[in-house]
Amino acid sequence: EELHDDPVSLQWGLSEKDVYTILVYWLMGDTERVATLVAEARAEFAKLGTVEDILDEHSVLSVALLAAVEGDKAETRRLTEAWYANKGKDLAVRQGGLVYVCQTLGISGAAEDAARCIRAGLDEPSTIMPFLEPHLPFYDPVRESPAFIALVEELSN
Repeated sequence: EELHDDPVSLQWGLSEKDVYTILVYWLMGDTERVATLVAEARAEFAKLGTVEDILDEHSVLSVALLAAVEGDKAETRRLTEAWYANKGKDLAVRQGGLVYVCQTLGISGAAEDAARCIRAGLDEPSTIMPFLEPHLPFYDPVRESPAFIALVEELSN
């Protein structure tokens, strides 16, 4: 499986196909294939400049996902904070993208951040569904953490 080879799509981040391909292999636990796809994506992003050069509200989530599937919690947090900093530019991006921010934080293992993100998504317009979101496999890395357990209990009541 190779990443989408259209460089134009990379100006806006990974294509949906690329994102879902990486996520499927991550969910399957195929770390070798994930590492290959992440390396390909990073090479494509490098053609566009440094990470800081491409951190708009579209591409930042793609780069954050790459950090998350690599298990880089600190970088995932930094990139999602960059996304939050740009949130005021486009409300539609904010409303549609918040769920991906939360899932990316879950994938990275940032339990408190993921729980806080889900709560934020329930307090403002977003596509986060309280009966579904915390039960998705993106949160498996944080499922046993006290912060996430408290969130699930909160939403169950």
